[in-house]
Amino acid sequence: MAHFLNDAQYFTLCAICDTLVPSLEPPAGATDAQAAFWRRSASDLKTPKEVTKTLRDYAPPEQQQQVKLLLTVLSNPITAFPLTGKLSAFKDLSIAEREAILLRWSVSPIPQLRQGFQGLKRLTHALFYAFTADSAPNPNWEAVAYPGPLTQPNATHQTLPTRHITTDTTLSCDVVIIGSGAGGSVAAAQLAQAGQHVIVVEKGGYQAEKDFSTIETDALEHMYENAGVLTTKDLGIVVLAGSTLGGGTTINWQASFETPDNVLTEWETKFGLHGLADRMRAAFPAIKTRSSMGLQPTEHNAQNQLLAAGANAAGLSAAEIDRNAKDCVQNDCGWCAFGCIHGAKQGSLKTWLPDAVAAGAEIVVNCEIDRVLIEHNAAVGVTGTAGAHTVHIKAKRVIVAAGAIHTPAILLRSGLTNPNIGRHLRLHPVTGTRGLYSQKVESWRGPMMSYTCDDYVDQDGNGYGAKIETPPAHTGLIAGNWPWLSGYDHKQQMLKMAHFAAHVVLTRDYGGGRVTLDKRNTPEMTYKLHPKDAQHMQTALLASLRIHKAAGALEVGSIHSGLPLFDLRNSSDAAFEAYLTQVQKAGVKPNHIGLFSAHQMGTARMAHTPKLGAVNPEGETWDVKNLYVMDGALFPTASGVNPMLSIMAMAHQSAKQLVQKL
Repeated sequence: MAHFLNDAQYFTLCAICDTLVPSLEPPAGATDAQAAFWRRSASDLKTPKEVTKTLRDYAPPEQQQQVKLLLTVLSNPITAFPLTGKLSAFKDLSIAEREAILLRWSVSPIPQLRQGFQGLKRLTHALFYAFTADSAPNPNWEAVAYPGPLTQPNATHQTLPTRHITTDTTLSCDVVIIGSGAGGSVAAAQLAQAGQHVIVVEKGGYQAEKDFSTIETDALEHMYENAGVLTTKDLGIVVLAGSTLGGGTTINWQASFETPDNVLTEWETKFGLHGLADRMRAAFPAIKTRSSMGLQPTEHNAQNQLLAAGANAAGLSAAEIDRNAKDCVQNDCGWCAFGCIHGAKQGSLKTWLPDAVAAGAEIVVNCEIDRVLIEHNAAVGVTGTAGAHTVHIKAKRVIVAAGAIHTPAILLRSGLTNPNIGRHLRLHPVTGTRGLYSQKVESWRGPMMSYTCDDYVDQDGNGYGAKIETPPAHTGLIAGNWPWLSGYDHKQQMLKMAHFAAHVVLTRDYGGGRVTLDKRNTPEMTYKLHPKDAQHMQTALLASLRIHKAAGALEVGSIHSGLPLFDLRNSSDAAFEAYLTQVQKAGVKPNHIGLFSAHQMGTARMAHTPKLGAVNPEGETWDVKNLYVMDGALFPTASGVNPMLSIMAMAHQSAKQLVQKL
């Protein structure tokens, strides 16, 4: 990795990776595949090289410099001493000494040490267990009983005509829409069907069913923002967002909830959005019908069955979730976070974008819009790049639907100054729990996220709390986020991977963060969990552990650093309660507990005055005429439920209002 890490830095990185994933002697009775697994170190799979490439290609410059500084400090005996307590370069210490140091960092009261540990730990474990070279299976998969990617079906599926820019280009249209996800696609269909010439611009590429790779690392690289390694500035929250045609609807987990009534009431009363609730409720039926959103006649997978059974046994509720799918292929479900190769998921690629194209809309892919062109305080088009080529699109109206991370960035780069732009970022922060069961669970297999426990969604009487759901978890997600107590312990847990069931605790955040522009003019997220949200998360987290116990789990655990799994087999109820107290005391500190976000909202919120929001009740920006926002950035507060249907309804009613003005 010449020109990124020097030799001393790289050798130190190798030592860290090989401490996290060491070569160990296999226990008696190991199969050949398991014995090879135990003996395999991170370096044996060239994991340090892949970690270096990921940092070089995807980490922001500030994070790159922090990693380089840490590796430089650890490579010198004198400068390493304050961090290690040893007068030696990190790579020259014994494996036991290195393990002890990393374990201290993982639970350190010093945020920077926890941050450094988590950043390298996540990448090392995710790549060791998920990376494939030249389409060959990852050599660890056999040992951990992971089947690897699906085989592409022979069926052919509909493809969309898309435009690739190959030279400096100027286009013109009535409406240009930046982004093709839940909001942009619905707006495109509405406006094109009303006779407008629409151009949809997507910064990601276009992949149809035949192009989807069900290899985790391939899908992350080609379909996710920043290859799936996007985080808040302090690395405290891993942020998953789509960057492909269809946006999040192409890679999400299909959950289709209407916006709760209490949330719609809050939006109307606190933000002066009178009539919004009725307009959104009027939009739900058409959206649900077109997107095949409903209870699917399908068998729940083992992980969801355990959530439902455990919730009922614990005296809690378990409700089935509407999903946007039809004709799911049961045995091949679970890989849909990498795109549904069977075309069963009814995301925007299958619905709203074809509708828009049928009505005359054009789609431009692999084109990143830099800013909106403004004349006489009105939007007149956009400008951006497609590779080395410049793109200018003249338009009578501009709709920004690039998601709650990129929408505010585009508005800020365009010179808008409303103080709400970029503020009020909501992330639905998520943590997880896991339970080990005697039977195989295979958290990656079967229809995803089909049950929810909603007993803790309103913990304050104002609609703030947390949902308990299930994630489709594959090797990279699992390995990268399970706690590490030692190289031996982590490998031992991974060997049991197929028997673990996972829950996610999804918190409706009362507090928020912010999107700003960094030195490169790219978006940067800062976020600090509000104490109220941390309390709600912890309450639901403890309930999740009780659900695992009630479902018959043998061992249970949170994803706090330093906290081992709790063995229920020979433990009393009192001992379990003491463990729950331990979990509660561990708290919710950044980079001490695993935190994620798959939902970004609120950074250009709608309100009846420019003091409260960035856009007016019709979705038009207060700063600039003919410039609209139609995505999750519009949300005045967090939706509290998986937001796809809410985003679509917001865009649907805003686009309908715009059509009425044309």
